[in-house]
Amino acid sequence: MFILHSSNKTENLVAHLTTVISTAPLSSPFSKELFLIQSQGMERWLSQQLANELKVWGNYDFLFPGKFFSSLADKIDSRLNDAAFDRHLMLWRLEALLRRLDSEELLPLRQYLAGDSIALKRYQLALQLAKIFDQYQIMRPDMLALWQANKLLYNTATERWQKALWRQVTQQIGHKHRGSLWLQVIDKLNAAEEGAFSEKLPERICIFGVNTMPPLFLKYLEGLSKHCQLHLFLLNPSCDFWADIPSKRQRLADEENSFIGHPLLSSLGQQGREFQAILLEEEIAFTVELESFDENTAPLNNLQRLQNDILNNTIETRTPLQPDDSISIHACHSRMREVEVLRNQLLHALEQNTDLQLRDIVVIAPDIQNYESFISAVFSDIQHAIADRSLRLSNHALDAFIRFLSVSQSRFGWQTVLDLLEQDVVYPSFGLSETDLDLIRHWINTTSVRWGKSAQHKKALGLPELSENTWQAMLDRLLMGYAVGSDADFVDGVLPYKEIEGAAALALGGLCDFMALLFKASQELKQAKTLKNWHNQLSYYADQLLVNVDPIELQQLKELLGELSADVSSVHNDTVELQVVVSWMEGTVSERKSSNGFLRGQLTFCSMLPMRSIPFKVIALLGINDGEFPKIDRNPTFDLLSQHYHKGDRSRRADDRYQFLEILLSARQRLIMTYIGQSISQNTPIPPSVIISELLEVLQDSYALENPTIKEPLQAFSSRYFDGSSAQLINYSASDLETANAIAAPKPPVTLWWQGTVTQGTAND
Repeated sequence: MFILHSSNKTENLVAHLTTVISTAPLSSPFSKELFLIQSQGMERWLSQQLANELKVWGNYDFLFPGKFFSSLADKIDSRLNDAAFDRHLMLWRLEALLRRLDSEELLPLRQYLAGDSIALKRYQLALQLAKIFDQYQIMRPDMLALWQANKLLYNTATERWQKALWRQVTQQIGHKHRGSLWLQVIDKLNAAEEGAFSEKLPERICIFGVNTMPPLFLKYLEGLSKHCQLHLFLLNPSCDFWADIPSKRQRLADEENSFIGHPLLSSLGQQGREFQAILLEEEIAFTVELESFDENTAPLNNLQRLQNDILNNTIETRTPLQPDDSISIHACHSRMREVEVLRNQLLHALEQNTDLQLRDIVVIAPDIQNYESFISAVFSDIQHAIADRSLRLSNHALDAFIRFLSVSQSRFGWQTVLDLLEQDVVYPSFGLSETDLDLIRHWINTTSVRWGKSAQHKKALGLPELSENTWQAMLDRLLMGYAVGSDADFVDGVLPYKEIEGAAALALGGLCDFMALLFKASQELKQAKTLKNWHNQLSYYADQLLVNVDPIELQQLKELLGELSADVSSVHNDTVELQVVVSWMEGTVSERKSSNGFLRGQLTFCSMLPMRSIPFKVIALLGINDGEFPKIDRNPTFDLLSQHYHKGDRSRRADDRYQFLEILLSARQRLIMTYIGQSISQNTPIPPSVIISELLEVLQDSYALENPTIKEPLQAFSSRYFDGSSAQLINYSASDLETANAIAAPKPPVTLWWQGTVTQGTAND
């Protein structure tokens, strides 16, 4: 049974889901409700909504697509296990193969491995290949089947060397990759009698917050629907059939100008149109199709009227839109000013609507990490939480350890080393306090440390073997001063630093322990090692460097190091350099976003992730700048998916454009957008994101609404906020008002500081 639930509002889809769960409970109270989702934010929001509606909510499981389909394949047939094609294992398998480019077909790869830092280049190339091969398994299983038969699909030079490399991979682990295994599962599901696998599969599966899928996923779901209940909850912007409306480019090329429909569906809805087209082309047969499209009721503001027109795929032009604050766009001079303007706009919204709460507001940015420091400063007195931070930013121990590894192989610049020591998770491990850090900084300035471990270190870098201004020279002076207590003369060629006594001696001991660990790491980590040896070595240094840290943070670091060698010994036994390991750690932690802070009953700040169509009364968008949003697809030149695009292929740019359309539908009362629209140095205009430009074009051409963009002043204390010259400029800051008044106040008259006379003195004076 495959049931489709469609609506233009996510709340209606939740109502459908609640009805399904409450009216048709699972046969056993011990059975889990299984959900297929695509973002952690949707998982948290959906859990909260179900708990609120059902009052008692538990025994459920949320899975992402890869894990979801692989786990079901394993339940149907344990031999259909795709663990060998895990991207982490593929990365190191490819890294090993790139060391041995003996085949003539693989010679083109050598151009990527020329010049300096070959080890790092080889790792980066293996990483890119692992990513695209992972996509090929899902998006192009037919191409991989041809490669396995020693045939070509596109017959290009790039495809030839990729085919040769792929065949080497499959010679090691077999040709049954993830895509082929899933196709085998689909064949098993379709060939079996209806309900034959019901005992092995979950009783019910709900797909929620997934608004686009490749054809392979849909075929898999259709096969599952013969053996269990499947409910697809689809957010659909329009109740009208809109899969065949032309794109903006096609509209502009249409000389007859015969376009009928809503222009925003045309320009922003590529992803949704393609998904509808895939449903038709793949002939996905739904058992039941349930719809609950819902128009906003009068009185309507501009945002709600726009939503109604998108729903009906038409434009109501009987009455032009009148300016209101439901859609506001603010051009600012900097990121800091964006956050300041946003704060005042949110305070204004809270002032106007007493029923509005912080939990009803979300602030979204293409990358919220770019605004984190400004948010912490401007919203310090408002309860808020920042989600979607990378693991490195949220785990201070992990960040300090990666810094430690980088510093150990650096020139040992005094500021770099001191920055590492001053980390909150580092200096307590060596018995140091904040007062000790001030003393150490004083020693560094007084002894004129600049860079370099020692004279030998400088010699190894091809410079004169001089110990002056090195760390070892400073330590020698400090230790000699503690030993002799006098700086009257050189002792054994070292000028003592005599101000070492009492508590200063303890600080010196902690500094020596820290530098000894750093010096030791600089020698031991210089040598290339196998991944297993790297795991053991780095675990040792983690224990030495991070003694007094949060156990959870240390556990996350240990788990990350464990991944470095987990199941890799059978794949990769070559030695790897430290810079490769550091690059792997940085890349791994940057991909992992923490949803902590999302929907915690406070004002929520988060990143603009696909498939997060969660409704809020007020949605604010930060940083909708040209070049930053929508993101530009930066695929490798050898990515065959980008060279030969098919419907259902992922595109970051298309994802962002469709998400903006979903945000338009998800804002219930107000949509606030800010961007850097004015030069901070010259005050010249800077164009916004193309998406804002397209929205403005639709509002002006189709709704006769004047440009709603508000140009914000350069300073928050500008008198324009307080003189009543513009009702659109809002500032609730009392300190900014005092500053503006002080600037506008009459200046006191200038008086001479001295008005006496100078008498001529005598020569004797």
